[in-house]
Amino acid sequence: MLSLVAIAAETLKIYAAIALGHLAKKHRVLWAIVSYIGFNIVLNFLLGLSVERAVAWDLFSGLVNPNFGVEFANGRWVFEGVGLAAGMTGGAIVAELLLCAALFFLTRWILKNKLNLE
Repeated sequence: MLSLVAIAAETLKIYAAIALGHLAKKHRVLWAIVSYIGFNIVLNFLLGLSVERAVAWDLFSGLVNPNFGVEFANGRWVFEGVGLAAGMTGGAIVAELLLCAALFFLTRWILKNKLNLE
C-alpha cells in the first residue's frame, strides 16, 4: 500500500513541478527541473525535521521494543518490533496521502488559475 501511495505522490510531484515550470516566461523545462529539485529539498528537510522532533520528544518510546526479531518464549513465538513497524508504515502512508492531496490541489490551482491552456 505504501508503495502505491508513494508512486502516486512522486507522479504528482512531477506534475506539480512541470506546472510550476510552465509559469516561467523562458526556459520552462529548466524551471520545471529546478522546481522538482526544490520540492525534494523541501520535503527531505521537513522529513528530517519531523523525525528529529519525534526523537527529541521521545514519541517512539511507548510503541514497542524497536529490536526486530522472532524468538520462542514460554511455548509460543514472540515477534518483537512488529507494532513499531506497523505504526511507522501507517504514519508514512498518512503523510504520503497528505502530500498527494497538497500536490494535487497545487497542480490543479496552477492549471486552472495561472496558466492559459486555451
